[in-house]
Amino acid sequence: MTQLGAPYLWGGREPPAFDSSGIITWSYRQALGVLQLRYENQVVNDLPHRYIYRWNFQPLSLEELVPGDLVYITNGTAEVTHGAMFVRWIEPYTVMEFLDASSRQQKVVIQPWPVHEEVQGQRFVAAGRLKVVR
Repeated sequence: MTQLGAPYLWGGREPPAFDSSGIITWSYRQALGVLQLRYENQVVNDLPHRYIYRWNFQPLSLEELVPGDLVYITNGTAEVTHGAMFVRWIEPYTVMEFLDASSRQQKVVIQPWPVHEEVQGQRFVAAGRLKVVR
């Protein structure tokens, strides 16, 4: 949460600016020290959302989510088009808050998201836990 208000920058991976996958991978590196992710048959330290989702994501039910888990949404053009980090439930299993490097707001924010509704042409796809290579 130390980066709340940091500027949004497409491709931003570390302070001072982030994109949505950058804030997530940077946050996990701060917590774990080293972040190792799977990409096909390789181990890498950074990936965009579509590859985190495809190779490093363990789906969970909404009831299993804890702060720091991942949330994915789509605008319909791809399986996932955006990711964020779960913060808490505002209304259990209906409206959540997540940490997001928002291109619309041009900064890192915590924002509410209704799980069962469309917001600005985007809808919730999945929630789950990051799987790291040990």
